[in-house]
Formats: sequence, structure tokens, C-alpha cells
Amino acid sequence: MKDKLVVLRELIETLNESLSAEERRVPFYGTPEQERDLLEDILELTTADRDIVNSKLSRLAELIRVRQDTVNTLGEEKGKARKLAAWGLTGTIIFGVLSVILKIWGS
Repeated sequence: MKDKLVVLRELIETLNESLSAEERRVPFYGTPEQERDLLEDILELTTADRDIVNSKLSRLAELIRVRQDTVNTLGEEKGKARKLAAWGLTGTIIFGVLSVILKIWGS
């Protein structure tokens, strides 16, 4: 049982190290390209208080990702709403023309 716990802890430690290495390699993954380029440039320019700057840049990247996700979601919803409005307009025109035709024939 203890051997399994030791192996499990080593595996967790290895995974955490791998995740940290990946975050250092691609720290701003998921942000739009222009913002990511700027963030990477800022990261390379700063040398003093590296930890503080890194944490603030990571937080900024997360905020940009959230905002970008919101923009993408709103764009998708806008497309769906536009399609629904087009169907509604088409239906209204068809029923309007149909009621005029029925009114003329009924007279």
C-alpha cells in the first residue's frame, strides 16, 4: 500500500513539474495573438521583481481570455438571433401575402 502511495506521489509531482514547464513555455496560451505578443514582449523586458510581474501578467492573460471567450459567445448568439429574425421576417411576409390573397378571394 505504501509503495502505491509513493508511486502516486511521484506521479503527481512529475505531472505538476510538467504542467509548470508547459506554462513557462507557453505562458499566455488562449489569448488573442496580438495581446499574446505584447504580453510576451513585456515578460522579456522586465527583470526586477520577476515573480510579481509574472503573476500580474498571468492574471492579465486570464482576464483577456475570459473577455475573448465572452466576445466569441456573443458573436455566436448574434448569428443565431439573426437567423431566427430572418425566419420570423420571412414567415410574417408569407402570412401577410397569404392573408391579402385570401381577403381578395373572399370578397
